[in-house]
Amino acid sequence: MKKIIIIILLAILLTFCGKTIEPVINPDNPTNLNAECNYLREVNLSWNYENGDEDGFRIQRKAEGEVYTIIDTIEAGIFEYTDLDVIVGTTYYYMVAAVCVECPGEWSEEEGVFVREGFLNLNFGSEPTLEVVTWNIEHFPKDFSTTVDYVTQIIRGVNADVYALQEIENNFKFDTIIEILNNVDPENTWDGYRASSAYYSINLAYIYKSNQLQIDDIYEIYQDDWYAFPRSPLVMELSFNGNDIIVINNHLKAGSDSDDEARRLDACQKLDTYISENWYNNEVL
Repeated sequence: MKKIIIIILLAILLTFCGKTIEPVINPDNPTNLNAECNYLREVNLSWNYENGDEDGFRIQRKAEGEVYTIIDTIEAGIFEYTDLDVIVGTTYYYMVAAVCVECPGEWSEEEGVFVREGFLNLNFGSEPTLEVVTWNIEHFPKDFSTTVDYVTQIIRGVNADVYALQEIENNFKFDTIIEILNNVDPENTWDGYRASSAYYSINLAYIYKSNQLQIDDIYEIYQDDWYAFPRSPLVMELSFNGNDIIVINNHLKAGSDSDDEARRLDACQKLDTYISENWYNNEVL
């Protein structure tokens, strides 16, 4: 009898020791709420919700030291939200809840973010003027999607009409910038052009507002003169407010030795000659 009792007790102990207790999870809470402030004074929210039973989501917000208020309700299947009504220098806290008939709709964990100054305090020109920016984005995109996000925010913040870019190595990411600009900027239509002739793919490119100006042509010059122009100058012929304007995007030879300086001097002299012979009466940038 003792042997039977001992065996039974041992079996019970072994069964108990092997049991796994699952953690309690509330599937009705949106999870992984993330809040980020970009350089345009916007707070971007994102979260996860895998139930698939929601009719929408509620977003509530409070400033530091205040109480929560619901700021918006969005449709089902959307797991991100941009808060535009924010004040620089303020810390905001956010929570998200699912809206549905058969779920408790409990709030997510709280997520806070500080709204920084950003680029919107930068002012260049005015509506009647043409703004052209030249920008060497070294080895674009150095950090892939992160670089794309920052470049897009800077372009929106500066809000120029034409961006003459250098060292644009990745065509897909270049096109992504234009796609994002058209998605987030309801006031303008953005377009672009990237050359493809430069060694190591460090190509010249343009991004521009096609609703603000008319592009007549984009082309390269001095394509066979590698000594003066290691990257062929990229010309944009455009019309703006009835004026015909030429923009020449250049990426001259870098370096500080005498040969580098001689190559840059040669390039400048040839550009001056080309402008005199072809665009003597035009406005050239």
